[in-house]
Amino acid sequence: LFSFSVAMPWPRPGEAPDFSMLDEKMRLMLAVNPRGLALIRFTVMAPRWWLDEHPSEQMAFSAPVAEDQGDPRWVSPSSDAWRADLAGPLTAFVAYCEERWGDHIASYHPCAQTTGEWFYERSWEGVYSGFDEATRTGFARWAEARYGTVEALRAAWRLPDVTFEAVRVPTAEERD
Repeated sequence: LFSFSVAMPWPRPGEAPDFSMLDEKMRLMLAVNPRGLALIRFTVMAPRWWLDEHPSEQMAFSAPVAEDQGDPRWVSPSSDAWRADLAGPLTAFVAYCEERWGDHIASYHPCAQTTGEWFYERSWEGVYSGFDEATRTGFARWAEARYGTVEALRAAWRLPDVTFEAVRVPTAEERD
């Protein structure tokens, strides 16, 4: 059993995906053990070009990002647009793996956020995330599904004027 990371191709619309990194790693694995099985770790984070085109789908934090962190933009895990746009490249990636290497695939590990293990970015800094509109919208949808009516929401939250449209994520101070 071999575990390795590859970049999942996420080309711009109309461009062909490049699976050469995956093919090279699979060939190397099979050269070591022709019966090898791969646990493929691959990133599902949005590429820079996608972030450029979707600035409102990026994570927002309780503290600014230090200037020395390079390009500190990450897609919000709550982004509906990201999940919708990810579906095509993800489907193409798994289909290619199964068609070309299926007998040697043990499992897939889609990776995102810090360490590729879905810890929110900057969580190790003691900084809170979730202050983006995508997270607020997702939280409001959750509240509506959970409580069903504005009256039930108001009773549960003990806020007589709250509406589903006005639902917001707690501030950093409220979380503390």
